[in-house]
Amino acid sequence: TMRESLCNTLERLRLASKSDVIPIIPILLAQVNELLTVKELDPLLQHYLGEAKEDLESLVRDLDIMTGGGGGGGGESRSGSDSRSHGGRTGTSRTGTGAGSRKGSASTVGRKSIAR
Repeated sequence: TMRESLCNTLERLRLASKSDVIPIIPILLAQVNELLTVKELDPLLQHYLGEAKEDLESLVRDLDIMTGGGGGGGGESRSGSDSRSHGGRTGTSRTGTGAGSRKGSASTVGRKSIAR
């Protein structure tokens, strides 16, 4: 199922060594895209999944640039969204500082911005 696949991918990511993380990112992006097709999702969850999708797309693009544009299998999951996914951000504002900033973004910053 979709849930089992996502759980397995997240577990692989959690246990991965540094060198094993990069090939998992495009898989996670494809699964987030698949999850976004579910119509009955809570609007707040859709919002955070959309943010995660943008961050993952940016990360895949950055990794493609660093590795010479190999693609890593993520090309099909981000077609047509390259121009809007950056949204004027530098790409490092949320993804460049590590997992600590993600926790703050999801628990406080995102909720405040939605409430406005």
